[in-house]
Amino acid sequence: MTKPSWLLPDWEDLTEFPHVGVARQLGALCRYAGATPGHYSVARHSLHVCALLPPGPELQLLGLVHDAHECWTGDILRPASARVKFALLELQNEIDRKLWALLGLDPDPASLAIVQRADDTACKLEMALLGKPDHEIRDALPGLTDASWELCFQGNAKIDAMHWRVSFESKQRAIA
Repeated sequence: MTKPSWLLPDWEDLTEFPHVGVARQLGALCRYAGATPGHYSVARHSLHVCALLPPGPELQLLGLVHDAHECWTGDILRPASARVKFALLELQNEIDRKLWALLGLDPDPASLAIVQRADDTACKLEMALLGKPDHEIRDALPGLTDASWELCFQGNAKIDAMHWRVSFESKQRAIA
């Protein structure tokens, strides 16, 4: 059986980072196993993490792709991932190392810790703000005038994928 063109290649077979396919898939993949009030994608979460990081294209690219492995593993809720933690973590780390190599990234532990803190902060904000009306979101994030923050908790899969792809391409250009 021939693989359809919309399906990403097996991660072991990648020879370049498939950013268009990753953007599309992360835009369609809903966080929290689809339990969110409305579609809240992994792409949007990754953009949120990227926005929480200090300036710098390499660190922000690392934040943007921090969950790209979920294109191959899916978004697994923490209670389930805790039961398969070591095997899942090992697989996700292996996929991450492959993707980083394709992007020319070799993150040090300090950079990974910064991304992890931004990821944790994004998760806390998601838990607090998903499902709230727009004015409550804006009130909870004072001074954040960037349109992406205002849209941070709204949207759809295609818009999320497009924003992720554009952000990825701009970070790649900045690094090159």
